[in-house]
Amino acid sequence: MMNDEELLRQLADVFERYDPVPAGIGVDAVRAGLLAGSASSALVLVADGGGAVRGVGRLLGFAGPGGRIHVQIDAGVRLTGLVSGLMGSLLVRWPGGSRLVSVDSVGRFMVDGLPSGPLSVVVAGSVSPWFVG
Repeated sequence: MMNDEELLRQLADVFERYDPVPAGIGVDAVRAGLLAGSASSALVLVADGGGAVRGVGRLLGFAGPGGRIHVQIDAGVRLTGLVSGLMGSLLVRWPGGSRLVSVDSVGRFMVDGLPSGPLSVVVAGSVSPWFVG
């Protein structure tokens, strides 16, 4: 007699053989989860530079388990920043979409042409609160 675990494993094998998951759907599923806010940890706002400093836009700092993100918001809307302690690409999201951004080997990133309004960043499963860009 087959136990539940064996039955489920055989059923999964049948689905994988006759109706496999399309290539790339795993990446899309992770991205959808991030957009829905189901990431594993939250980043907390720890610094808000408020107004301009030497002609620079707003400066924000976020911290969470394992790392920090510092973001500068300039007119246009451009985000530049530094990620420390968190590895991976950075996802900038807004209510109507998102953009995946490369983070270089020392943690720097830059993205231009974002919509004005609410923005949030996601890196290594950590999500910042919404801020206005």
